[in-house]
Amino acid sequence: MIDPNTNVTLFESGAIVQYLIDQYDNKHLLSYPVDNLQEKWATNSWLMVQMSRQGPMFGQKMWFTYFHQKRNVETASSRYGEQSRRIMQVINEHLRKRRQELKLDIDSPVWLVGDRCTYGDLSFDPWNILLLTALFPDEELKPEENYPEWFKWHQEMIARPAVAEALKERAHAMETMEDTAAAVLPQRGLIVPRALHCRFVHLRDLAKVGKRILLVIDHVVGGE
Repeated sequence: MIDPNTNVTLFESGAIVQYLIDQYDNKHLLSYPVDNLQEKWATNSWLMVQMSRQGPMFGQKMWFTYFHQKRNVETASSRYGEQSRRIMQVINEHLRKRRQELKLDIDSPVWLVGDRCTYGDLSFDPWNILLLTALFPDEELKPEENYPEWFKWHQEMIARPAVAEALKERAHAMETMEDTAAAVLPQRGLIVPRALHCRFVHLRDLAKVGKRILLVIDHVVGGE
């Protein structure tokens, strides 16, 4: 990522997310201020879970399902499939406990940290989308039945207008091979980072690229 406002150049999506939050989320629409010390760092912890667990496990499941030269690598595919389901279960259980602790009814949204959707939540969404559409082509995952809190959480995120727009732009990039953020953000007349110099080279790259775009657009639109 190249930020034309500061000339800062960064790599690795987690570092880019942290930079965008620190640099541009002054109103804490997607984060917590230092006064909320527990929530501030708990949100960062979930970003680390996404970086160290969800991304690698889901990514390997994608690789062995679609790209590995030797087909029918059942052991590897099964291993990463189990790990992917385990991560879903961990999040599902965390959200279930939070709903109980906060005494929320079943229709109220529940988030990983605090009372709002943050960059910690949003960082999971690009891979979540691929999980539901591509990672398990030969088996029925039944997320709504087996991981109900995870599924509601995911649905709450993709229902956000800003997220829906980001996903639309990502779909356009997949079709045209255009740099999505660089193409869409200047049209808004924005001065936020609008030169995320990424190319959609392989399907397995889409999640980490999409995470940056999703976060930026969600923040720009106002986190609604």
